[in-house]
Amino acid sequence: MNLTNNLKFTFYYLILFIFTTSVYAENTQKIFLDSLFKTKSKKEISDISKNIKFYDNLIQLFPSNIDALEEKKLNELNGLMISINEVQIFAMDDSQYVNTNIIRIASDTSVKMWQLTCKLHGEQATNFLKLAKGKSVVVIKLTGKVLKYRRSSGMLLDNCKFE
Repeated sequence: MNLTNNLKFTFYYLILFIFTTSVYAENTQKIFLDSLFKTKSKKEISDISKNIKFYDNLIQLFPSNIDALEEKKLNELNGLMISINEVQIFAMDDSQYVNTNIIRIASDTSVKMWQLTCKLHGEQATNFLKLAKGKSVVVIKLTGKVLKYRRSSGMLLDNCKFE
């Protein structure tokens, strides 16, 4: 009986989470684009937003089973900008920060084919270091240009911006 109640609670929580994330994504997409491209004209923002693919989370971006066909589809994103509303960052490499002002942040590193790694430059890198100080997990919204995808290493983004 207790297991059934736990399953019901989990199911209801999952439905509520999906609904809340979806509503949040719809309401913040325009605000995020405006803040991301403050210095651009409305026409430039419109053109840029047409070229950005939006995802609510990594589950929406990466299928549960990535075979060679799925890997090829993910590689077709190379060179495109993507925006993901909710990314949990579990790992960070700041070893180059002192010399280059660049850090790499990564989602869950336990399954490489579902891993997202992003390079943050300059002020974005500094702001992330301040945000992540003392935390084991940071949840952010992330936008960046896809450099490559491989099942063996995951997806690499460059020129990332987070909020």
